Amino acid sequence: MCIGPSGSGKSTLHRCINLLEQPTSRKVFIEGVDVTKPEIDINKMRQKVGIISQSFNLFPHLSVEQNLILAPMNVQKRSRNECVEKAYTLLKKIGLEGKN
Repeated sequence: MCIGPSGSGKSTLHRCINLLEQPTSRKVFIEGVDVTKPEIDINKMRQKVGIISQSFNLFPHLSVEQNLILAPMNVQKRSRNECVEKAYTLLKKIGLEGKN
């Protein structure tokens, strides 16, 4: 999870992790795997990394909870209860629990 003030590089880091931007130096590892290697199936790796921004690209017709659980339920086929529990854990970490 990346938390920080606007302009601190959170979105750039997420884009590099997902290889939406090519890192200009260093390597990116997810669970010990260098995702910058050409032979990596980046789409499979992207299933393990999610990005939710504070307002950009959220579905406006969905609640915060619904935006958070959408990808894990549809991409990773996790149960709704598991996804909701994880969503509340993440929201609590950043002080937003109960504000969706």
